[in-house]
Amino acid sequence: ARERQFYRNPCERPFPELDLDALPRLPASLRGASSGGAAERLVQLLDHLRATLRASHAAVFVADAHGRSVLAASPPRPEALQPGARGLAIRALEDGDGWSARLLVAEPGYSAEVDGWPGAVLRGAIARVVELDGDRAALMLARTDDDPFGEADARVLETLARAARTLIARALNEGRDRRAAGLEARVQGWAEDIARDEPVSALIRAWIEGAAESLNTEAASLFLHDPADATLFSVAAWRRGAEGHQRLRFDAARGLAGHVWRTGRAVHLDDAYTDERFNPEVDLMTGFRTRSIDCLPLLAEDGRVLGVVQLLNRAGAAWGEA
Repeated sequence: ARERQFYRNPCERPFPELDLDALPRLPASLRGASSGGAAERLVQLLDHLRATLRASHAAVFVADAHGRSVLAASPPRPEALQPGARGLAIRALEDGDGWSARLLVAEPGYSAEVDGWPGAVLRGAIARVVELDGDRAALMLARTDDDPFGEADARVLETLARAARTLIARALNEGRDRRAAGLEARVQGWAEDIARDEPVSALIRAWIEGAAESLNTEAASLFLHDPADATLFSVAAWRRGAEGHQRLRFDAARGLAGHVWRTGRAVHLDDAYTDERFNPEVDLMTGFRTRSIDCLPLLAEDGRVLGVVQLLNRAGAAWGEA
């Protein structure tokens, strides 16, 4: 920060000296000593930071095995980030370096999806990185007025961010525990359905829906191969907010599903429309807009490819990272 004089254009006013004895401290309830409710207390922490540093917006971004997401935000904002999303907050998570901006939207690498809040016009912003045990978090604060963050603000944020390290880690672990408990409950439900001798079609639909919701996707489908006419046909499909199952059948030699069925190898695409293997005709038939795809082969015990599973528009990490 000092090498580039804190901002690309130096501030005209001098930075005040920081009185360490007067440095704001985290309230005891936000230092991570209490158990449970870490996510709620993390939002309280952001409110405390906003008040301390006169910021209008604050968020904690995290990077772990499940991908990159917004762990907490004040005011609230979408938490999920699309695979391959870029932005200043993502850069901080990847590089481990904080940054400061006099005009956020003018910074190279700025992304409204990642760095912005819906309906807000942000100007000055600042971010600092917190190293966790094997993970990384970035605290970002922003203002809507023309008063930029100064060096004293940066030092205060660094100190408070380090003090909040335990609370951030606890909130991250609580989220993991919730995901694990949800997945365990679904697996138990599938086992009970099998024990009750539920129809196979109902089991497959439940499995597809469970996979889609557990992996945070907008849609999911299972295609099987029909050797009679060399096609792939959908036997189960789920789409967030939609009712019923629109049956699809297409040439097994076409599309990404056809490629995975022929090769037996999984494929992940961050942007489906940039890959020549993707067949956009399915989107035209269904009215769905595909962004990212996780496409995996369904294998028999002897290694034969029986079909293909597609997960569409998954928020978080690419397949294989989580």
